[in-house]
Amino acid sequence: MKDSTYSQDISVVVCVKNFEEGIEACLKSIQANSPKEIIVVDGLSSDSTVELSKKYTDIIISDEGKGPGVAGTMGIARASGAYVAYVGADNILESDSLEKMAEAMHQNDWMAVSTGTRFLNPQTYLERCIDRYKALRYTPGERNALGSPFICERSAFEKYWPEDINIAWSTPMFERALQDGKKMGIADLVVYEIGTASLSYVLFRWVWYGVNDVDVWWIYSKDWSLTRKLYSISHPLRNELIHPGIAAIKKGDITLLPFLCLITALRYYGWIKAFVLGKSKSVSWRAITEANNR
Repeated sequence: MKDSTYSQDISVVVCVKNFEEGIEACLKSIQANSPKEIIVVDGLSSDSTVELSKKYTDIIISDEGKGPGVAGTMGIARASGAYVAYVGADNILESDSLEKMAEAMHQNDWMAVSTGTRFLNPQTYLERCIDRYKALRYTPGERNALGSPFICERSAFEKYWPEDINIAWSTPMFERALQDGKKMGIADLVVYEIGTASLSYVLFRWVWYGVNDVDVWWIYSKDWSLTRKLYSISHPLRNELIHPGIAAIKKGDITLLPFLCLITALRYYGWIKAFVLGKSKSVSWRAITEANNR
């Protein structure tokens, strides 16, 4: 460990809505990492999420119910650290996770870094499938896009974060960075996710991913080559089915294959839905949260 740690200059942003059963565990794990500050962006929670959050930070702002795109932008704008960590409200960090992520980012000369993720205490078939899927898909190495949790220099957020705050996730930022020759990747580190995974949750989540894929398509595809467009269209097939499917077969885990087929179909359904509508009609943050709690 260095005498001067990275974690002391990391602003952590957590966007949350109605997650009283998990927000304390998340914020407590972040606090154990000794960041510069914790910024909670609340989506008009109607439960005790905000009150519980006050135990761990004084920086709590509201997105006024405008959704995760707005929430993420507000949190990043409020950050004062040299680095910003975007952490999901369902993430549980080890006490040195932020430090190790920042070290990996600098050692590999990456603009941003994420971790592998696993499902904490999987019980049901769907939870076990999600846990195995994550273990097979999110392995260490260079990537073209990252999910939460991830760390990035604040200057990179300011340069690449999309002006269109209706885009729900960070994919547009990474797309812009890649066009600029930047690199990013997943560190050899695991962070856990808490919660339950019902069928409703899976349906909402992967359809939403597909709709978000099309958000990015509408914005950037006009500048893409045919090869890049085909790469984008094949993304769900490659990353939700082929790559984890081959890895599962090699491990003799064929029971995972039906789940992989399901999420691939759902993601393409999201694509079709968005194209038929002619514009982004993302599943609401409320719908995803409610589905997660069923």
